[in-house]
Amino acid sequence: MAAKVSGTSVHQSGDPSVAKEPPEFGWMALAGIAAEGVSQFEVRSSLDTDTGGVGADGVVLAVLRGRWREKLHVAVTLASGETVPIHHPSVRPEGPS
Repeated sequence: MAAKVSGTSVHQSGDPSVAKEPPEFGWMALAGIAAEGVSQFEVRSSLDTDTGGVGADGVVLAVLRGRWREKLHVAVTLASGETVPIHHPSVRPEGPS
């Protein structure tokens, strides 16, 4: 299956502790360009979910809180109503619940 979101990038930021250790939680941003036929997206971390429509130019942008270095779950919904998980190195694949 062809990529449904291309140019996907994930960025995470947060304040280090006084001891300069990585934070326990941070803000995560995922951006990309959705393929034609993608109508909406869902991005989930263990703490938060961001859903939304795809911009007229195909841009997908999600911002949510997550545990530091956590990989996100990402899925898109096609115009047909089918939900398709996104596979990317920065994204955790869906597994059995």
